[in-house]
Amino acid sequence: MYSSINKAVAQQETVATKFKAHLITKLTKIRELLNFYHVTVESGDDYWPFIAEARQRFMLREREIVKDMLVEGNKSGETAVKDVEMVAHMMVATLQSREIGWATETLTVSLETYVDMMIDIMINGIRKR
Repeated sequence: MYSSINKAVAQQETVATKFKAHLITKLTKIRELLNFYHVTVESGDDYWPFIAEARQRFMLREREIVKDMLVEGNKSGETAVKDVEMVAHMMVATLQSREIGWATETLTVSLETYVDMMIDIMINGIRKR
C-alpha cells in the first residue's frame, strides 16, 4: 500500500491532486484488502497485536508522505503550514479513523466526489471567504 500511494502521489503536480491520489489509492487498496480485514476481525484476539503494530508503522510512513506533500506545498506557495509535523500527524490520524468506514460503507456519492470534498475542506477549510 505504501509503495502504491508513493507512486500515485509522485505522478501528481499540485498539493490538492497529490492528496487526492493519496486518498483514492489508499481507500482503493483498503477495499482490495477487505477479505484480509474480515479474517482478522473474526480472529482479532490472535492477530490484533500484530495488526496494531503494522498499522502504527504504516501510519508513521504515511505521515512522512503527507509531511513531504505539505513541505512541497509550502515551497511552491500552495500552502502555508507552520507546523508541518503536527498538521501531517493530525491529517493522517483523522483520516485513519474513517478509512475502514469509507472503504466499507455504501456512499451516496462516488468515492472521487467524497475525496474531493474532503480535500477541499483540508486545503481550503470551512471559513467564509
